[in-house]
Amino acid sequence: MTQIGSALVEMQKNVDDLQKNMGTIKQAKDQLSSLSPAGGDAIEKEGESLKQMIPGFGQ
Repeated sequence: MTQIGSALVEMQKNVDDLQKNMGTIKQAKDQLSSLSPAGGDAIEKEGESLKQMIPGFGQ
């Protein structure tokens, strides 16, 4: 049972890190899109497809 608990804690840490990284990417995307409106749209679509690949992400 301890191993399951440890695995869940580690998984949650990984999810938290992913969310933090996605926040950083979103900030960079927002900065880029302010420079190039067309470029921001392409980055947004890429971010959405990434969210779909990660179960439970983007909620």
